[in-house]
Amino acid sequence: MAGAGGSAFARSRPMMAGAGRADAAWALTKWWKAHTPDNGLVMRTLSPYEQQPVMPWMKTWPQAAYTKFVRSVPYWGTSFFIVWATVEITDAIDAQESMDHRF
Repeated sequence: MAGAGGSAFARSRPMMAGAGRADAAWALTKWWKAHTPDNGLVMRTLSPYEQQPVMPWMKTWPQAAYTKFVRSVPYWGTSFFIVWATVEITDAIDAQESMDHRF
């Protein structure tokens, strides 16, 4: 089962012996082998020294919420009006039919 060469771990012995990178564990040498640095990539991260990471959002949140509300009024306002008008018209038609079918 192990093959003609002998041990089943014959190919892994050099890695276990430390014949790879010295700055990473032997299990990670294959993982980090293909790592290439990102040239020109700009990453924005939050500093660990930032004391108030949410405060800028909290300062602008009321204005943003108001703006979203005002911009969406035509859509939900129109929908509300159509539903209200439909209910009023159907109630009026139902009341009229009730009066027409009296004995």
